[in-house]
Amino acid sequence: TATTETFDATTAEDISSFNLSKLKLGKVVGYGSFCKVQEIVATDLDLDCLRNNYVVKQLRSSLEYSDRSLGISDLCNEAKCLRNLSHPNIIRMRGVASEEEENCSFCGIILDRVERTLEDEMESWDVKINFVKRSWWKCTNYKHFMKDLWAERINVAYGISSA
Repeated sequence: TATTETFDATTAEDISSFNLSKLKLGKVVGYGSFCKVQEIVATDLDLDCLRNNYVVKQLRSSLEYSDRSLGISDLCNEAKCLRNLSHPNIIRMRGVASEEEENCSFCGIILDRVERTLEDEMESWDVKINFVKRSWWKCTNYKHFMKDLWAERINVAYGISSA
């Protein structure tokens, strides 16, 4: 069986480490199989940069023991991968979060907050196309509008494929 090294925040000198208790977390913005993602709304630290621009991804407290080790491994692998990546189409990891109370060196990752997903963009394109199809406006601007929309969609597709 393959073993997975855990992510050790104490040896990752190029990654900022934050105490989770110093971060004030807001609403949950997403769930995964093992994790939840919460917005950072304030900090006890003097860091305006973490307010409203970032989220923390951490294990869900409701995980059963058997899933917890898989979740830890998954989150550690994500942290190891993201710390070495820098690309405009990949979410950047800004730091790790730890908890002193639990004597752990790593319990979550701090990521850029994504305001719109690819799915959101695709829904937006559909709304625009349907509006133009029903509109009198299409008579004069339809070709121009569709050309711009296709250029935007191709740009997004190219960005995803080169990630």
